Amino acid sequence: MKKVLSTLLFSITILLLQAQRPHCMTYEKTQEMKAADPLYGEQLRIAKAQIDAYYNDPANFSSRSGIIILPVVFHVMHNGESVGTFPNVSDAQLISQITQLNKDYRKQNSDTNLVPGVWKEVAADCEIEFCLASADPLGAATTGITRHSMGSSGTWNESRKTATTWNRDKYLNIWIATIGGGTLGYTMFPGGPASNDGVVIDPEFVGVAGSATAPFNKGRTASHEVGHWLGLDHTWGDDGTSCDGTDGIEDTPNSSGENYGCPTFPLTDACAAAAPGVMFMDFMDYTDDACMFMFSTGQKNKMLAVLNTVRSAIKTSNGCGAPASIVISGTIINAATSAPVSNASLVFEGASNVSTASDGSGNFSVSIKSGSYNVYAGKWGYMTNRFSHDESYNISSAGLLIPIQNGVYYDDFSINQAWVASGSAASAGAWVLDYPIETRSTSGNTITQTGHSLTTDFGSRCYVTGNGTFGGSAGATDVDGGTAILTSPSMDLSTYADPYIQYNRWFYGGTSDNEKIKLNDGSTSVEIETITFAGSENLWTPRMFRVRDFIVPTSNMTFSVEVTDAGTASTVEGALDKFMVKDSFQAGISNLNEFESFNLYPNPTKESLNIVFQSNSQQIADLKIFNALGEIVFKKQLFAANENSINLSSFAAGVYSVELSDKDHIARRKLIKQ
Repeated sequence: MKKVLSTLLFSITILLLQAQRPHCMTYEKTQEMKAADPLYGEQLRIAKAQIDAYYNDPANFSSRSGIIILPVVFHVMHNGESVGTFPNVSDAQLISQITQLNKDYRKQNSDTNLVPGVWKEVAADCEIEFCLASADPLGAATTGITRHSMGSSGTWNESRKTATTWNRDKYLNIWIATIGGGTLGYTMFPGGPASNDGVVIDPEFVGVAGSATAPFNKGRTASHEVGHWLGLDHTWGDDGTSCDGTDGIEDTPNSSGENYGCPTFPLTDACAAAAPGVMFMDFMDYTDDACMFMFSTGQKNKMLAVLNTVRSAIKTSNGCGAPASIVISGTIINAATSAPVSNASLVFEGASNVSTASDGSGNFSVSIKSGSYNVYAGKWGYMTNRFSHDESYNISSAGLLIPIQNGVYYDDFSINQAWVASGSAASAGAWVLDYPIETRSTSGNTITQTGHSLTTDFGSRCYVTGNGTFGGSAGATDVDGGTAILTSPSMDLSTYADPYIQYNRWFYGGTSDNEKIKLNDGSTSVEIETITFAGSENLWTPRMFRVRDFIVPTSNMTFSVEVTDAGTASTVEGALDKFMVKDSFQAGISNLNEFESFNLYPNPTKESLNIVFQSNSQQIADLKIFNALGEIVFKKQLFAANENSINLSSFAAGVYSVELSDKDHIARRKLIKQ
């Protein structure tokens, strides 16, 4: 019995020592996410197939492709410490990390001379460089470093990525966050969801200065983790001590497991029993920073395969510099009569964000940066038109003719239709039209202000009470000591037979606070609804009311939202999105978001796809198919009630998104191509 107990204690001790060893947690995170979401594993499998197809074609590497520059944004997660006080690491420490990444990925690290002679020809200049982003997702100047307080007792978890991440197709997101447990960092492999894509590094192991702690103080944790982000596996294949696993790279010898410390060359093991043995100095092993100093040519090619397939979008990012300016001109017209529409609003949202308006003749001219854009046009009393979705504009893009439909009061706030903010609340909590930034309670468990507009309308903006900064405290810009009022422009509803108003609202507050929705006929104001927070109001809530149930429609109607802080020191927030007026005779008033039916079959499919939909307000809808990178790979106009067939035999196997939209509806479906 004593022998058994002694053996058991020895085994537990060994396991504890292994658990405490410094390590990367990428493999464990991947397995955890696969277990939680089977689709995640399928996404990685499809991405890997695309990457391997590119990697296994020698023609793709027959000539140099030039230097690829990746914009980086650091998100420093802290607990209220001043900048430079651990874990709120200094700018200098982060800049030193960028410098080291560039040295390691360009084979300019000072210790490259230590590569054993047998592998000197294999050691690669990966021709990948990194820069701190100089332009943020909205096109504004940035240092490429953001800082986010998690509260005095807040801890890091994956959910914090959602409120801080920048577009992964334009930036490499690196979170600096205390992980603990001996974990140096971890990464999401190519192909997973955008919401948590990126690299996480413990502040104790970032850069070559400040809090960087030996023996992991030479910036190699980031070199290792970014390698995962670019598709590299650990050199031993994460198969325990078996020789069955592989990293899929032909010039990195297999090994029976990870290596620690600073081994002496040559190092052999059960899987690489003869010299030169194990390539322990590779950045994708676990050795100390001072003893890893190379990527192989095969690893370089795998990373380039990723950057030419699953992560190809980032190569066109303007995050590291300003793109060229171009001038776009055109005319906004009435969709029914083709007459020019004066003083209509126009928004280009993409490579740069620019707003303008048509002149008295309906003409416009605007200077934008060359790149991809969503383009929205509209005017109060007209239906907003998303003229283009993620389409490229360049020097030859001119003479645009943009139609908008008259006779519809609609606003999803993709353009500015001049709603009026007023009230007695503190100015920090006044209504603003913006891209909403999520805030949470001190514990981090409750969302107090939404971090996204509705996904069923155009654009990503909405009206919110105040708008803080990423990671800001919940009460920094909320409604304080009064009422924040948002009022629509005037509406002539006297010509409507029986008007209905539809909108989506958000509210968070204390037990004495409230949000009121009102209608005014030009002289009298009536309440449509009053909302008090009951623990389930801090979400987008769609509402619709018949105007005549509250007030007689006139030619001078306004709609307003009032959010009131009763002065009880509580956090109070409101938001509004997708406002619309429709007449009762216009069918489909009960469902403006989805089509009456929208079916794809067969799904999954190998060749043909049949699409059937019905719309009781429109007979024509726009179909778009997006690949896993969000790129449009097919678009066509379809007719309602018809069985529309599309040949997909030329499509690569994978997961696609199918979008169907008209002026009243938008719907999306997942499609699997076998």
